[in-house]
Amino acid sequence: MSALKFCRHCNNMLYPREDKETRTLHYVCQSCEHQEVATDTCVYKRVLRKPADEPKDILKDAATDISSLPRTRSVKCYNCGYPEAAFFQIYVNTTP
Repeated sequence: MSALKFCRHCNNMLYPREDKETRTLHYVCQSCEHQEVATDTCVYKRVLRKPADEPKDILKDAATDISSLPRTRSVKCYNCGYPEAAFFQIYVNTTP
C-alpha cells in the first residue's frame, strides 16, 4: 500500500478514482484535475497484530466510519426503532 499522494502541480491531496472504461485505478486531484495511474491497487490496508484467539476491535473502527458503510432499510434498530441500519461483514477464520 502506498502512502498519501499529493498533486505535483498544486500540492493538494490526490484521491483514488476508478476509470470505469479502462477498469484502472487513478489518483486524481480535486482542485486542478491532475491525475496519475496508480502503481498499486491497494487503497487501504489494516493490519491487526493480535493473537487469533483475542477479539478484534473492529466495532470501534466501524463506529467512526459510519458514513461510508453500506445501509439497509430491511431491519429496524432494536433500541430506538430507527428504520435504517449501517452494516459491515467480517470473515472469521475458525480453522485452528
